[in-house]
Amino acid sequence: MWKRFAAEVIFSNPDDVPKAIDALAAVNCEYEIDHEAVDDYSNAVFGMVTGTTELDETKIGDWLESIVPACFIVRWGYGEPWKIPD
Repeated sequence: MWKRFAAEVIFSNPDDVPKAIDALAAVNCEYEIDHEAVDDYSNAVFGMVTGTTELDETKIGDWLESIVPACFIVRWGYGEPWKIPD
């Protein structure tokens, strides 16, 4: 059964984001940048990946990492996106 998921994802290099968006789109996922989440000490880009999957919830992080290895996946889970804490 397909379930909606969200994953908080950080890119340390902003140049990696366009390629990641294309790779995620190829597997019917989206990446939305959280413009309110800012690291004053780096150029990191914070945001959420959303999509649907038949994977077990524990497998989502590894699957996303195989699609966009240039990112850091903070957390993930079934359901809707959440606000990234300050």
